[in-house]
Amino acid sequence: MSARWRLGEGLNGWRPAPWRPSSPLWLQVLGPLTLGGIPLRGHRRQAFLVALLEARASGREGLDVLDLLDLLYPGQDEAKAFGALRELVFVLRRRFGVQVIGRKGALYVLGPGVASDLEVFLQHPRSWLWRGRYLNGLGTDQVLWARVYRLALDVAQQAEPLEAARLFSWLLLEEPYDQEVLALLLRLLGASGAFGSLERVYFMARRRFREVGLILPSTPSEFLQGL
Repeated sequence: MSARWRLGEGLNGWRPAPWRPSSPLWLQVLGPLTLGGIPLRGHRRQAFLVALLEARASGREGLDVLDLLDLLYPGQDEAKAFGALRELVFVLRRRFGVQVIGRKGALYVLGPGVASDLEVFLQHPRSWLWRGRYLNGLGTDQVLWARVYRLALDVAQQAEPLEAARLFSWLLLEEPYDQEVLALLLRLLGASGAFGSLERVYFMARRRFREVGLILPSTPSEFLQGL
């Protein structure tokens, strides 16, 4: 295991989803953001689509214009921000098709022709769906994240060691002070004989905790015994 796994890296040659859903556009957000297999460029494009996906995944009808203006154009003149939002929608529709963004009354919604790995994971949790950071760090729905996080923890604890280590490392990036996840990863690395990786993970954790005024025991064994 230690020969192939490194903290913060996935499996060698990790590929996008191995199938294409019946819907024409596949939005991947459990790692690098892509739409239809094309990397999503631009912070506002990413944040816009992530926000619409979060709304749909959490059962909300959509997002109104004022919420989107606050998210995407904070502090800007409202008339200019509204024009910029319309331009953003136009650009996305021109690039990916009119089905990518829809309207439901006054609300913007993610188009019904878009499927996502996040929604697949919520219905059928599988560790291989994770390829990196959750929503590229752009998520704002903490209730949805709490649900995804618990599912991911459950999945990781049932996965093969290499796969579990990969997922635990991504989860630690999202919740860097979660001692439960840190302990699970350390125990997994120890049981797999990956002692070099274990020491590196714990060294980084101690430094991370120290930066916010929290002190961990000096060794991984002391930390695990104290839980």
